[in-house]
Amino acid sequence: MQDPAAISAIASVALHLPLLLLLPRLFSNTPGLEEPELPSSVDIVELTPAEQGRVPNF
Repeated sequence: MQDPAAISAIASVALHLPLLLLLPRLFSNTPGLEEPELPSSVDIVELTPAEQGRVPNF
């Protein structure tokens, strides 16, 4: 193993593999990253003809 490229490749894998395995676990329990609770129901709004005219046609 005198090839510098092979040594560099092995060293790179040896250094990056632990990071790849540990980073998701470090940030999985971070407070404040929970998904916000969505309301279970919403109110229905009726638009007047004037308000309906302001809604763009998609």
